[in-house]
Amino acid sequence: PRLDRYKEHTLELPVGMVKVVPEHEALLREQVREALEVGKGVLRVLRLGTLGATPETFSIHRACSCCGKSFPELDPRLFSFNSKHGWCGACFGTGLVVGKVKAEEVHELDFASFDEEPTTPCPSCEGTRLNPIARNVRYREQPISALTAGSVDAVADFFTDLPLAGREAEIARDIVAELGSRLGFLQQVGLGYLALDRAAPTLS
Repeated sequence: PRLDRYKEHTLELPVGMVKVVPEHEALLREQVREALEVGKGVLRVLRLGTLGATPETFSIHRACSCCGKSFPELDPRLFSFNSKHGWCGACFGTGLVVGKVKAEEVHELDFASFDEEPTTPCPSCEGTRLNPIARNVRYREQPISALTAGSVDAVADFFTDLPLAGREAEIARDIVAELGSRLGFLQQVGLGYLALDRAAPTLS
């Protein structure tokens, strides 16, 4: 049929059909590569033999083709509540309800100047101090906020027991070593019980 040039159209081109079993891995990889090339980074998969099955969409563009949301490339600043790239937009990285504060005033924020020091956890980030994108980045099924909520001892054990191999081990080698060194120091001075996300003013 002739397509209307003034309307958007969704064109789907089947590139292959394969039974997902170990012996077909090479063929599956090739078909996925071809589908991503034809689809410019987007592919759809339909599970055959399932009544009422609908295609699942996958993308390599850090964007959801279903809802239209896109996400920036991961950056270390995204995981810092001291940076505007990572902090919660409602509490500016304090984790507390701070009232009306402008972004440019955050670094001058002085809780001592408040009539009452804020103690209510921010409902937007639930006290984690990070924005939604940072909170939804996971490693081994755990968001960074779950790790930082743990004690020094618990997090040290997590990284000590972390199974790493191959390329992953090569990438993480220096990072894990540095984490181990810093956590080990805190344990040596008797602070292994402290939660990593504990606010400095609560320490004595």
